[in-house]
Amino acid sequence: MLLAYFIETLNPYIIQFGHSAWGIRWYGTAYLTGFVIAYFLMSRFIKTGRMAMPRSRLPDYVIFVAIFGVLIGGRLGEAILYRPHMFTNFSPPFPYWGLLKVQYGGMAAHGGIVGVFVATWIFARRNGYAFLNLMDCSAMVAPIGLFFGRIANFINGELYGHVWHNPWAVQFPTELIYPPQTKLERTITPRKCTI
Repeated sequence: MLLAYFIETLNPYIIQFGHSAWGIRWYGTAYLTGFVIAYFLMSRFIKTGRMAMPRSRLPDYVIFVAIFGVLIGGRLGEAILYRPHMFTNFSPPFPYWGLLKVQYGGMAAHGGIVGVFVATWIFARRNGYAFLNLMDCSAMVAPIGLFFGRIANFINGELYGHVWHNPWAVQFPTELIYPPQTKLERTITPRKCTI
């Protein structure tokens, strides 16, 4: 039996520039890794005939969907659904507009999903490709990017699940600083073993 909880104190930065909010984060690296793996898998799909697109156009598709679908869609989803003040917030430091202050975080997964859908539709329509074929191939590689994203969320100490008090549970610094106001209960009731 473990004697203590694991307290998540992982550094969200791989490299941090001074004491600013700028640097190379695990979160951004997770996105980049997901896009690179998606590129290589889709390249394989093209080679095996699953994806109806010339291989020379694949970099254009991946970059277009990454920028306009995942990044812009995810950021707009966060602003529209959770933090609409980002549209009207203009203050220092650079880049001054709240919507562009990505160094402070804020991406919504469902905004990214809608963004990928719209970006794929635009790309397919402008270039004469089958939209459903592109979406099928994108759906096959998306879980890999989501996997890396969830690991980065854990490193950032965000998007954790239910509060649970067992020796193998993880405690996050925010939970220690701002404890929940309600009484905590176990999410799973222990059962007696009968043989």
